[in-house]
Amino acid sequence: MHADLDGRALLMHGGVPEWGLSASFRLVPKDGNGPFMEVAMSYNGITDETAAFWNYGLSPETLSVATDGVAFSTKAGWGVPTYA
Repeated sequence: MHADLDGRALLMHGGVPEWGLSASFRLVPKDGNGPFMEVAMSYNGITDETAAFWNYGLSPETLSVATDGVAFSTKAGWGVPTYA
């Protein structure tokens, strides 16, 4: 079993315009052979006009936009032995 937690922040004068958090949980057999499963989630906050431009284009509605994004992912598979 593995668990990870990561965070990031872009620090600039006047505040934190971009930040994000992510976490993942992975179940893996001890020897790596057999079924495995991973579940991950991330949450991002963007309050930067440059990011709004790249994401939504140039229009009056997108200036000074604050967007949040949530993503979930799952992976499942089967580990097989490798022979070198």
